[in-house]
Formats: sequence, C-alpha cells, structure tokens
Amino acid sequence: MSRPRKTKRNIPPYVYCAKGRWFHREYLGSGKFGKETRLASAGASDTEIWNAYLELIGTADKTGSLEWLISEYLQSPYFERRAVSTKREYQRYARRISQTALKKGSIFGAIQIRHITPGVIRKYMDKRAIDAPIMANRELEFLSVVFGYGYERDYVRRNPAKGVKPQPEFAKRRLVTDEEYFAVYDRASDYVQIVMELQYLCRLRKAEVIGPDPRNVDPTRPLGYEGLKRKHLLDEGLHVVRAKESKEQIIEWSPRLRKAVDRAKALPGPASTSFLLHNRQGQQIRMSALNSAFARARKKAIEETGIESFSLHDLKAKGVSDFDGDKFKATGDKSPRMVAVYDRAIETISSTK
Repeated sequence: MSRPRKTKRNIPPYVYCAKGRWFHREYLGSGKFGKETRLASAGASDTEIWNAYLELIGTADKTGSLEWLISEYLQSPYFERRAVSTKREYQRYARRISQTALKKGSIFGAIQIRHITPGVIRKYMDKRAIDAPIMANRELEFLSVVFGYGYERDYVRRNPAKGVKPQPEFAKRRLVTDEEYFAVYDRASDYVQIVMELQYLCRLRKAEVIGPDPRNVDPTRPLGYEGLKRKHLLDEGLHVVRAKESKEQIIEWSPRLRKAVDRAKALPGPASTSFLLHNRQGQQIRMSALNSAFARARKKAIEETGIESFSLHDLKAKGVSDFDGDKFKATGDKSPRMVAVYDRAIETISSTK
C-alpha cells in the first residue's frame, strides 16, 4: 500500500518523502504496489523531483503508452518554453490523466497510444465531467497539445483529441448583491475586507491587488504586474496595473477608496514595506492565505444568513456592473467583448408603446 504523502507540493503521483529522501512506489493496479525507488534527497526542489521521476518512468518498459508520450512532451524544450504557471498546470493535468483508474484495474496512462481513439478520449471526458466538467476541458486541451507533439514526430498517425467536443461552459451571469457582499464583508478579517473593497471599487482581479503568486513568476518572463504597492498611491488617485495586457489606469480617489487604502496603510508591519497590503513581516500576502480567509468568512455568512456562494473574482464583475459610466473603460480590458463577461447587471428599458 502506498504511504501517505507528507506534503502539499506539486509532485508526481505515488511519490512521497520518508527517511530524508523522496521515493516513488510503482503502482501495479487493483490497489497493489510494486518496488520502491529512491528519486532524490529531502531538500530537492519540485523540478528536481519531476526530472528524476520522468527519468525513472522513461527508462521503464512503458514505451508507446500514453504516460510515455506525456513524459516525452514534459521533457521537451517546447514544454520548457511555457510560462511557469502553465508548466505547473500541465504537470497537474499529466498526473490526473495518467493515474485515472480504468474498470479493468489498470490506469489510463498505461494504454498504448495506438489504441487511443477519439471515442476513448470521449469516454474519459464523460467520466471526468461528472465531477469536474471545466477541468475536463482543460485536460482535453492538454491531451491535444501532447498528441500534437507526438503527431509531428510520427509517434501517432493522428491527433485523437482533435474533434472531441469540450463540455459546455457557460459564462457566469449572477450578480453579487449588496446584501451578499456585506454578509461576507462583515465576517471577514481586516485585510480580506480591504481586498474586497479594492477589487470592487477598482474592478481588479485579486492577484492585481496582492500580487501574483511568486511560484508562477519566471524572472526571465515578467508578468507585467506586481500588485498594489505604496508607489502606486498618487495625488490624483490609485495607479492600477492590470494582468493579461489590460490597460493601466488611475482610479480617482473617492471617500470609500481613500478609506480602504488608509486601512491598508495602517495594517501591522514595518513602515519600510513596499506592499500596500502585507503581512506582519511586511511581506506579500500569500494567495492561499487570502483564499482560505475569504472562504472562512463566506462559509460563516452562508450558514448564518443563507446567501448564495460567490468568489472573490466575482467582485470585479460586481464593480463593472455597478459602475455608472463607460463600462468598457471600467473593465480596463482592451477588447469591448469583455464588457459582456463582466457586466452582469440586468438592463431596464422602456416598452415599445
């Protein structure tokens, strides 16, 4: 039986740390496990562990399997050129796809790629869609990339992921009400309240407020935004730098915005910190900490008031929807079509007669 993992790091399947080392235990199917193989020392990075794992399974007698093709792609320069966040996502998709159990006790990654047809992938998609339809679509996109890589190298005769229809995805249309907003806000910690206000008032994504996850930032390929810092406080307003190549803007001061920023400046921590929102050490607030703190406040609000659940990202849409003015400018996006994504307000118009 596989030993329980002692980490939440993004590591390969059936890999665990014990006795000061990282090990991999071979999965034989039907709940049975084979030999244990040492991969790296306890201090190894996620990348070093993945490289050791890929080298291990690459030397195993799995040539021609889906797991083999995936490992070939993950070791390729094409994968290395991807953004850090994309590489982490692809590694997660690879683990999920390869280790999906089949009815006969085997795993999906063990299937020979010559036997994988659009119908096989369709069955996988239908199974995944029961619990995670959106994630199933992301995994389909990853499979298409992997098989596209294999097709160009004559590993496969065609890309079986091409033509497989993704699960339907529907844009969110529900607008968070003021009652719902303040039900969570009143039960949230100080810094969560400040993030909520800044997201709503400035129509920002949460990463644009506290900064991107450092683990997803490649120093050689900067994201272009860094979260709100003290240098962004200008006389005329708050200078916001958005992600996804959206427009930089200066949001003019209002009493409510000024209050939120003043609360951020008053957070406990060293005066020398550059971050507008920071922890007691003056460092960037971690995204996982923000998500957990918001989730606790939301859970309490749902239990005590019966409101519907909503995410922090929904607050940008609420800010755009509630904005009384040019909603295209309010989004900060370069494409007018994004107004339809974020403007969830119901339009009121006169009858014909």
